[in-house]
Amino acid sequence: MPALSSEKYKKRPSPPYHARDYPGKTKKGNDGQYYVSKKGKRGIYRWVLKDPNEPKRKPYRGGVVILGDDLKYEATKDQQGNWYWKKVLIKYKTNPRDYYDQFLLKPTYDTTFVTSKLPDLKRELRKAGVTLYFIKWNKYSPTPFEYEYWLEDNRPEGSYIYFSHKMLYLSSTLKEGVLYIQHHLEKEVVERFNRAFTSFFPRRTRGYMNERDAIKLFLFDQKSFRGDQRKVVYEVTIYFKEKISKRFSPRVVSLNKSIGYLYEWDEAVIDGKVQCTFNVNYDKVVEFTRFIEKLGQNEEIRKVGVKRVQ
Repeated sequence: MPALSSEKYKKRPSPPYHARDYPGKTKKGNDGQYYVSKKGKRGIYRWVLKDPNEPKRKPYRGGVVILGDDLKYEATKDQQGNWYWKKVLIKYKTNPRDYYDQFLLKPTYDTTFVTSKLPDLKRELRKAGVTLYFIKWNKYSPTPFEYEYWLEDNRPEGSYIYFSHKMLYLSSTLKEGVLYIQHHLEKEVVERFNRAFTSFFPRRTRGYMNERDAIKLFLFDQKSFRGDQRKVVYEVTIYFKEKISKRFSPRVVSLNKSIGYLYEWDEAVIDGKVQCTFNVNYDKVVEFTRFIEKLGQNEEIRKVGVKRVQ
């Protein structure tokens, strides 16, 4: 519809159109700002100045956008069935239950698979030269982004990763279902970290990808998610107790397909040893190492030598 031509509509700050002709639409006002046509209590539409912080994308079921420390927008449906962004102020609360009750959305994903593994995960990452920090409720700030305040107060040294109790909860309420873990990792520990971290969460993470992006941990098991598909090639030499020549069965070093596969081997024991080549998934190296340790306990085997070639 064309703009109204009377002086009344040309001089007012809001758009020079009847609000009733554009229900729920956004138009640019005469003052250069954007207005939304909203229906009032009496059923009359009027132009309302659009919140500059309101998300630009259209609201969707389950949508939540958090801005700053105390402001969020939740996708909400009005009486007419139209979706809109509802502005909500996050108030300070002294306990998790009261704080989380302020959110319309409740957890969609179970996060106990993360919290139950924290003690063991911390121990394994420490062996890899990485410290894991889990910021508990309201230790540094009442806001969802308290891990940022924690970082300002602590500034730990060395390689570390960190996330908070609040962020874990908020991630569980979002449709995306991803926990973003902050990190500071030295180059020399990245490979060891990825081995340990991905072994704890198969089909849920690829671990550290680059310095800029946070580590993604999916809160649901993705059947099509195969993790890091890079391969590591190992040459394995098996020394048998008997040095006589005999046919060698590949079953002695059979390897689970989820870890990798044996693609080259000697069929006979010569001078008491057999050489094999393994192609192992990058995120299954820890499981491969455990397999080799178990292999060395075989009664027929004296020792096992492993060399990484690629």
